[in-house]
Amino acid sequence: MAQEMATEAGETRTAAEGPNYTAALVVLTSLFFMWGFITCLNDILIPHLKTVFSLNYTQVMLIQFTFFTA
Repeated sequence: MAQEMATEAGETRTAAEGPNYTAALVVLTSLFFMWGFITCLNDILIPHLKTVFSLNYTQVMLIQFTFFTA
């Protein structure tokens, strides 16, 4: 048995016709994958930044620290 809900217009609809959150779930999942990719990319970029900008170990770790603190 489907549970019926009343809408503002006085119509009734079943619970199966409720809101569809598929698009929101896809966007949220994509954002988490992009966030993870950027986090992994940070580890790859650190050695390159060290050579390009002549940074010492402390400065490089400060970059890592600020990335994960932000």
